Amino acid sequence: MSTTFKIDLDAQERARHFAYIILQKKQDLGKAFEQSFNVKFGQSRDGVLTFTTAEHNEENVRNGFNTLLQQFTSGTHMTRQHIADAASKSRHGGGNNNGYRSNDNSLRRSFDEPAQHKPYKFEPKNEGQVNLLDVIAKSDVTFGLGPAGTGKTHVAVVKAVEMFNKGEVKRILLARPAQEAGEKLGYLPGDQKQKLDPYMRPLYDEMTKVMGKATMDKLMSAGTIEIVPVGLMRGRTFEDAFIIVDEAQNCTREQTKMAMTRLGNGSKMVFTGDPEQTDIIAESGLKWASDKLEGIEGIGHVRLTKVVRHPTVQRIVDALEGPSEEPVAKLDKPKAPKPKNA
Repeated sequence: MSTTFKIDLDAQERARHFAYIILQKKQDLGKAFEQSFNVKFGQSRDGVLTFTTAEHNEENVRNGFNTLLQQFTSGTHMTRQHIADAASKSRHGGGNNNGYRSNDNSLRRSFDEPAQHKPYKFEPKNEGQVNLLDVIAKSDVTFGLGPAGTGKTHVAVVKAVEMFNKGEVKRILLARPAQEAGEKLGYLPGDQKQKLDPYMRPLYDEMTKVMGKATMDKLMSAGTIEIVPVGLMRGRTFEDAFIIVDEAQNCTREQTKMAMTRLGNGSKMVFTGDPEQTDIIAESGLKWASDKLEGIEGIGHVRLTKVVRHPTVQRIVDALEGPSEEPVAKLDKPKAPKPKNA
């Protein structure tokens, strides 16, 4: 005799993302799950999954789903082999009964705490960084401007993680324009993620420093932290999110306007970059937008000048951005006297 039961995932964002992966994004995995566990997926909406299987098989399906979910949450790239292994384990009584538990045809899960890394404590290094933190807290959109090494991106990441940990935002979105710095790298190999990794690596590094790699990987796997090139933001609206647009000096006017209009309710957006160091031929959208929006309610501006990297970097910036020396006037070379006629 068959039975139909439901799994309520409404409050479990990571579980809903897992269900989205196997039911919609990678339907071959969904088919593999049905075959391996002898079950049929029914309707999937409003955070509820419906399964139909033999009565004696319900526990196996629940245990198998739980096992795969825990692997997915830990950052495992799901394959058909993982599903087959979970089914075999479940049939032989090795299913994991911890985590999700059945209660009135629903499952509940208390996610294990991620492996702890040494707690990161941010100490602002100068008044500019203090001002940036304060302006971000008070503004809907903030422009954090300044040369390389002033800590613009790091401060924005610190504030994003702080607000996420306090539950003030539900997601963190990290965006960058995919623009080479003055040279053409050509077509990069690999899938979309592999192609974008070189551009997004600085953001990975900042998030890892503040959150720890294990936590960041889990949140990225669940879609809670998303890294995306600016050009792929079109058509989306981000609500209850902290959005950082890094290296924004390489955004065009159109890209900057498009990114700003992605702002949804309950969200904050921070643009970081140096308007004087753009790698695009067109006018920097960062400079254009920050100038146009000066004095507009809800928009904050902070200019950082103090470099907090190696002290030589500050001297380099001062020298390269200081007043230009007046060119030395060239003196005409005296002409050789004409020889007198003999």
